[in-house]
Amino acid sequence: MDEDVVPSTTQSADITWLRGVFNRDLFDLGQLGDCRLSGIYSPIYNKNTILRFMSRDYESMEGVEAQINKYDLTENYLSLITEALEMIHFPREGHQELLELGCGFGNATFSLLKIFPNAHVIASDLSTSMLSALKSKLGETTDRCLLLQLDAEDLDFKPETFDLIVGAAILHHLFHPEFLIEKIAKVLKPGGCAIFFEPFENGYSIMGLIFRAALKDRRSLLMSPQKRAYLRNCVSTWNKMKNTDKSDPYFTGVDDKWIFPKQYLIDLVKQRGLRECIIYPLDKTNIPFTNRIKSHLEGNGIVEMPRWFWQIVNDFEEFFSIIVK
Repeated sequence: MDEDVVPSTTQSADITWLRGVFNRDLFDLGQLGDCRLSGIYSPIYNKNTILRFMSRDYESMEGVEAQINKYDLTENYLSLITEALEMIHFPREGHQELLELGCGFGNATFSLLKIFPNAHVIASDLSTSMLSALKSKLGETTDRCLLLQLDAEDLDFKPETFDLIVGAAILHHLFHPEFLIEKIAKVLKPGGCAIFFEPFENGYSIMGLIFRAALKDRRSLLMSPQKRAYLRNCVSTWNKMKNTDKSDPYFTGVDDKWIFPKQYLIDLVKQRGLRECIIYPLDKTNIPFTNRIKSHLEGNGIVEMPRWFWQIVNDFEEFFSIIVK
């Protein structure tokens, strides 16, 4: 970092507030050389720190654009967040300070801005490319959202800063989710709450059974080597992600590091002293396995799985899935 670079003196009151509650200096990344990042603030992380947590697909502009074109979960998160807030009767009116962790390109951000019309939202992510994409989507539609590059394991805010903290599918990307949980317990205001949306082990375990069933089917011998290798690799990777020890070099630069049993997170919250926290399943659909498998297939360039494969998936859906009213 260039030591001559100093925070801008022309800043809104909200930026002043953010700098006041963050324990380290924050810099406007646009002033450090890339105008596309103007208005995105950061304590400055080195490249190795960033790439330790995520693949290059989520740090490159091209990779992020590809994700945006594939996935729009805005309506899904609007439903999930609304339902979670109703469970705890969390107030939505009045001025509140919200922190979103792992905002990506905004699937949950716009829902938070809509649900909380008078709140300030700090949308944070470690990927500057994701934040840049969110900045473009926000445009001039709101002055209530500040963009912050943030390592979620290093939540360096002053105590009792936020009314609500939301993590939309962030915990399973971390090496040490317990670090985040412990910090959240300190930075929430009295009466504040944290909500996390996560995929859980049961779903992945069943997907592993689906893939094993497909590989045992004699018709799988007619599939391409690429598709068979993909199915085998998924089963092996998901088993590895169940391990609580993340010291294996495999996890460096990999986006998804955990498959959580829900009880693991519940126990973690209790152990780290976080009183008000909701752990919520990420999927709200009557065909969770079909949707998740399609997402995995598309993300890995696997297309046109045979009809019998999807019949196996459907058989599992009918046996395990719960219809969402």
